[in-house]
Amino acid sequence: YPGFVSQSDASRSVSDAYNAAWTGTDGAPKDAVDEAALAQLSSTEIDTALADLDCREKTDYTARTRTAQWEAERAFVDDHRTELDA
Repeated sequence: YPGFVSQSDASRSVSDAYNAAWTGTDGAPKDAVDEAALAQLSSTEIDTALADLDCREKTDYTARTRTAQWEAERAFVDDHRTELDA
């Protein structure tokens, strides 16, 4: 999906679209929302979620993210060993 830089961009884009659908131009909540627009948004949400899942699986996102986090935490502990042991 073009324009997405980070993994959280996918869910944020859908959340932002739902918020916009329920909020008027003045920022106040709408009394009613266009049901056809919500149906289209729901379809977009499903397509985006499936694309996100496919991307995560193809890139081994969960394991790679976990490994990167563990390495960063390990480096932090190593770098601050003296302070942590005090």
